[in-house]
Amino acid sequence: MMERIYQEESERLKKNLKILEEIVNQQRNRIGELEKENTELNIIINENKIIFEDIENKYKKLLNASVLSKSREGIKETRNTINKLVREIDTCIALLNE
Repeated sequence: MMERIYQEESERLKKNLKILEEIVNQQRNRIGELEKENTELNIIINENKIIFEDIENKYKKLLNASVLSKSREGIKETRNTINKLVREIDTCIALLNE
């Protein structure tokens, strides 16, 4: 009788052990899948970082070009103002010479 109980208990434990082994294998497979996905996502993140840095550098260059362009426009305006003042001075000198 005790032997039968031990045998039944042993069979139950073996069955539970197999179930646990299957669960462990499933979890290992899932971990492998997640690690692969994580690696792929890290590659994408690194690629996006490179793209972002490139865009940021282009943006900075564009800002510098914009500032330079505006300063050139400022130079033209300043030259025009100086030329206008010189003409006015020339007119005043001409009037004084009359």
